[in-house]
Amino acid sequence: MDRAIRAVRNGSAIKRAAQQFHVPYPESLWDKLKQGPSNSRLGRKTILSSEEERAIAEYIKLLAKSFYGISSTELRRACFEYVEVNNIRHPFNTEKKIAGRDWYYGFLKRNSDITVRTPEPISLNRINAFNKTEVNLFFSNLEIVYEKFKFGPEKIDNVNETGITTVHVPGKILAGKGLRRCGAITRTNSDSNYIPPLFIYPRQRLPGHFSKDGPLGSIYKCSKSGWITEDIFLEWLEHFTKFIRCDSDNPVLLVMDKDISHTSYKVYKFCKAHVIVVVSLPPHTSHRLQPLDFTFFSPLKTAYNNECSTYLKTNTFAKILQEDIAMLFARSYNRVATIEKAVKGFQCTGIYPLNKNIFADEEFSILEDNLNQTEPSTPNETITEIPGNEQIDNVENPIVPSTSGTSKSTTKLRITESDSSTSDDLVEVSDEEDFTSDKTLILKTSFSDIYPLPAKKQ
Repeated sequence: MDRAIRAVRNGSAIKRAAQQFHVPYPESLWDKLKQGPSNSRLGRKTILSSEEERAIAEYIKLLAKSFYGISSTELRRACFEYVEVNNIRHPFNTEKKIAGRDWYYGFLKRNSDITVRTPEPISLNRINAFNKTEVNLFFSNLEIVYEKFKFGPEKIDNVNETGITTVHVPGKILAGKGLRRCGAITRTNSDSNYIPPLFIYPRQRLPGHFSKDGPLGSIYKCSKSGWITEDIFLEWLEHFTKFIRCDSDNPVLLVMDKDISHTSYKVYKFCKAHVIVVVSLPPHTSHRLQPLDFTFFSPLKTAYNNECSTYLKTNTFAKILQEDIAMLFARSYNRVATIEKAVKGFQCTGIYPLNKNIFADEEFSILEDNLNQTEPSTPNETITEIPGNEQIDNVENPIVPSTSGTSKSTTKLRITESDSSTSDDLVEVSDEEDFTSDKTLILKTSFSDIYPLPAKKQ
């Protein structure tokens, strides 16, 4: 039909175009030509208008950005309630109170920007913490110390810790509940240099052979949990200063998580004495702002996992022991610790070169848009170190106040109502049924009223 209409408009006779493209003449083709240009789609008419479906599609995207994505079943149930509340005639199953699968798949076809995806698991703390207020404050702190101390890329450092285990899981990044593990803390800087890592074993005493064939220059410690403590972090700082020159004439910047072992008074005194300026990351934002997390640890663990696979294949029925960790880690670490990953980590997080606009608005927590920013809460110091004898003014970091309830809106949409009756037990729309006419109604209930965006508690 479309091709026949185009042919007529390009000068072809109506009857000839009807014969050429096998469409009814004179009724259908002539009627279409009399109606003039139309944006309506061919085929049976849908239960909801295109404007309504478009509004629902945009709301689905908003839910996904807010980390509260709607499933296919939830969408079908919400759509059933939507048409029921707004008195829209429909063929949905009134017993199960759910829209049919045919409607659902048709909705996806008509709104191609909506697709079914497996969500990435992200903790609620990270969702709420990664917001404009916290991130902008972090970059403002960086800007202050950059302007004050004129740090070059060779003086900007990042440190973080991760865990590795003796239990090998083929094809997956190593992780496990209750596994015997070893912590490793490593550092890089924006000038692509790496400090040899610190290993922390979950032991009371550390045998000397545990360091066999480990990365050159690494140090080895033990703690009850296998994770870092205040004293071990102080030892790492001493290890750090052996590789990085830092004094009153050469201050260095260290970007790290604000763990309790990193921000104790002993750590403060050490950093002040050695002129190490520390800017801490906002809590629960390391997945986006921590260079090592962003570009290094994932490929490191993948490489370590591959080394474990190779080791098990070449040593039949052998187990990976704690004393093997340093050797296996060294092989993967030496292969992954490249210049490109170090440089890219600082670039992708906007730390160096400083890029305060590295994250688009849609990457932040959408829930923050509903927050009332008028009541600041307890401040939190994010610049934790004072270089030399000059004190930097503490930068207050207001915790984002809780949001008020999500407001409900009244949506005015054109919908149509059929005069024909519909069987309650009919599940899907048949090709012959038309649930539309020329009647215009005003909807008093929007889709967001049926399926509201969750709001933060006060």
